[in-house]
Amino acid sequence: ILNSYRLQVTSGRILHSRLDLLPCGGLSLLKLRHGYGADLSIDPDCQCLDGYYLLVLPTQGQAVFYFDGQRIEVSPNQAFLISPDRRFYFSVSHDYEQVLLRLDQPAIPDAWRCLTAQEQAPDICFDAVIPLYSAGWQALLPMLQWVIRCSGMSQDQNIAQAALLAQTEMLVATTLLLHQPH
Repeated sequence: ILNSYRLQVTSGRILHSRLDLLPCGGLSLLKLRHGYGADLSIDPDCQCLDGYYLLVLPTQGQAVFYFDGQRIEVSPNQAFLISPDRRFYFSVSHDYEQVLLRLDQPAIPDAWRCLTAQEQAPDICFDAVIPLYSAGWQALLPMLQWVIRCSGMSQDQNIAQAALLAQTEMLVATTLLLHQPH
């Protein structure tokens, strides 16, 4: 689901960690708390996201993301989009918690080709910060709510909803291309 990473306790003591995964068709929705009770430094083993984009929605606490040499203060008042194949690591406070939406990397070039009718898509690296008041966030919000409602739903429960959920990955990718600077 996510890359392996190196975790270093910078202060405190880890009391517990938590990862909840909800299946959502071609998307993955995760709720993650790396180490409640300790401030941590986290560095993916490959130093980047390998083959996926990650929409990060902080729900509590503070963090600092280091993305392509840029330092970004992270808090629940903004969303963040981490692009693959770019240097990335971060540190988190003892109470940091986040919801993540994992989008497979091929979804973005597939959406690009559908939008442009071109056979080749460039490598896309999105701006990391998504202000919650922006048009891009407002366009993403209904899709994220839909993913949450449909998470864990088996295809035999409701064929129509399952078919629509299968298109949600393309909608998320298209929305990011149209609204999030890259």
